[in-house]
Amino acid sequence: MRTKSESREKVYTMSEMKGELRAFESWWKVTPYKGKKRSSLTLSEYLRVLGHYVEEHPEGEYTLASCREWVAAEMDRAPSAGRWAARALKAFDKWQAGEYDEPEVLAKLEVPADPTPTKIPMAKPEEVAKMVAACGGEWVGLRDAAMIHCLRSTGMRVGELQRMVMEDIDLETGVVTIPKTKNGQVRKSRLDPHAMQALRKYRRGMGVAEYPHVWESALGGQMRPHSIQKRFTARAVAAGVPHVTPHSFRRGFAMQFFRGGGAQTYLMTLCGWNSNEMPGRYLKAVAEDESLAMHERIFG
Repeated sequence: MRTKSESREKVYTMSEMKGELRAFESWWKVTPYKGKKRSSLTLSEYLRVLGHYVEEHPEGEYTLASCREWVAAEMDRAPSAGRWAARALKAFDKWQAGEYDEPEVLAKLEVPADPTPTKIPMAKPEEVAKMVAACGGEWVGLRDAAMIHCLRSTGMRVGELQRMVMEDIDLETGVVTIPKTKNGQVRKSRLDPHAMQALRKYRRGMGVAEYPHVWESALGGQMRPHSIQKRFTARAVAAGVPHVTPHSFRRGFAMQFFRGGGAQTYLMTLCGWNSNEMPGRYLKAVAEDESLAMHERIFG
């Protein structure tokens, strides 16, 4: 880390910036936010984004102008990428300002608005089937297929899936207790019969039922969130559906729940939402689709 006398709006060497990122990571892990532990998934995404910024600015420029330009470029690539870029840069800048008792360099950097999508990307049943088929019958394939089925049937987040341990699962009923969630509240969901069957096949293939965690890395030990993301990407590409992401399974779960007649309150309980905002988006999308189908039935 640099000394407090050095200006932050300056040209860093690559090693200096990487040192700052390591210090930011250490601070994040030990400093609570509003009395709660900060999200490891958010940290992982921030570090990924900030790493890209460093790689794309080898000259070490770190100014409001350079950051605005980069966020704009990320927005052109994808709105979500632009939002993550701005959020990561502002979080890092705010940490530095507090660390060195200085004004925030990026105080005027705005996080782009989150436009409500006109079409919500979701994992369709036929796309899920293609991904499962692409997994094959080897042990790693059985594991990946089980993960796909678990996300499909529960609407879990990737971090929640990754932290699953066997004692969280009732093997008789398929009920899963999710003790560590994004909002800090314990909740329950349920694995359907297809997911339970896939999980049993995978566990039999492991031959290590004594392991407490559910998802075993091919190299040994518990899989990390980034590894799960990579496996899903690989399976989606192999299945010819590269646009399908782990989070699109959560969207697909919500849409299927509504289409099956499920109530919004119950969906909020299953997915761990405290606000009506996200389920409201999915309910609106379902209503639009079904209203058009009803119009066709009535008017032809």
